[in-house]
Amino acid sequence: MLRTASARSPAGSTFLSHSSKDQDLVVGATIVLQNHGAVVYIDEIDPEMPPYTTDETANLLKSRIKQSSRFVLLTSKNSKESRWVPWELGVADGYKGLGQIALFPSSDDLHDSTWASWEYLGLYRRIVPESA
Repeated sequence: MLRTASARSPAGSTFLSHSSKDQDLVVGATIVLQNHGAVVYIDEIDPEMPPYTTDETANLLKSRIKQSSRFVLLTSKNSKESRWVPWELGVADGYKGLGQIALFPSSDDLHDSTWASWEYLGLYRRIVPESA
């Protein structure tokens, strides 16, 4: 499932921002997004992504975010601690504006109010399960 995403161009895709510690959540989020017609881009499986974080990593991430049509931030306990996730959101906001960005709370995050204390996150739409 996720491996096939590496062959896809990020152009026109949905960039899924997430913590690298949330691989189990990424699989589920990818399935949900694909079931709603999205082509999902995941940076860890991009064959052009450098193995170590460098300025090349940052530049490539900026490029991928710019090339994508939409940006979805998978929120979780781990993503709150990530140094890259807020940076990616800021980059996306600069390129996309509010209309092309959404937050996707993970199941471990649906009732956690920590993200609510980050006032700027209230600017973005949220993807919520139908039963929530």
